[in-house]
Amino acid sequence: MSDVEAALVQAWPAVLSTARLVLRPAGEADMPMVRELLMDAEVRRFLGGAVTRDRLVARARSYLGRPGAWVVALDGRGVGLVVLGADHRVEGRAELSYQLLPSVWGARVGREAVAAVLGWWQARVPRPASVVAVTQQANVASCRVLEAVGMVRVDTVVEYGALQCVYALVGSERVRDSSVANRLM
Repeated sequence: MSDVEAALVQAWPAVLSTARLVLRPAGEADMPMVRELLMDAEVRRFLGGAVTRDRLVARARSYLGRPGAWVVALDGRGVGLVVLGADHRVEGRAELSYQLLPSVWGARVGREAVAAVLGWWQARVPRPASVVAVTQQANVASCRVLEAVGMVRVDTVVEYGALQCVYALVGSERVRDSSVANRLM
C-alpha cells in the first residue's frame, strides 16, 4: 500500500459539503449513475472512450468502498465522481480525477467538487502528498476547472496517444475557493 493510499484509508470515509453539493462515498444506489458516466461517449471523450459492456460492471463496482472515491450529489442526485488516489507515475504523489454527467457541465459543479476534495486533502490529511491532475490538452474545459481551483500546469506528457497536461498545486498554494474549503467537514 502506498503512502497516499494509507493516508486515504486512515481518513476514510469522508463526506464533504459545499453550498450546493454533497460528496459522499459511492453506494449501491449510485451504480446506475456510475454506469451512465462510464458508458457516455461524450463524458469519456478525453478519458479513453466509453467502457465496454464486458468491463462495465467490474469497473463501476470498483468505486464501491474505495477510499478517495466520491459521488458528487447535486439536489440529492448523483451527477458525477471525483477520485483521489495514488499517482501511478510518481511514488508518493496523489492524482485527482473527475467526471460529470453532461447535464451539469457549465454549472461550475466540477470546480466546486474538485475544490472541495483538494481542500479536504490539504486540511484533513497529516503531511499530505502533493496532488496532480492530468487532462488532455484538448480538454479545454477541464484545464479551466483545474486552473480555477489554483492548480498550475507544470508539465506535459504523451499518454494514450494524446498530449496530456499535468496540473499541480505548487508549493504552499492553497485551493482558491476558500468558501468551499472552509465548509469541509
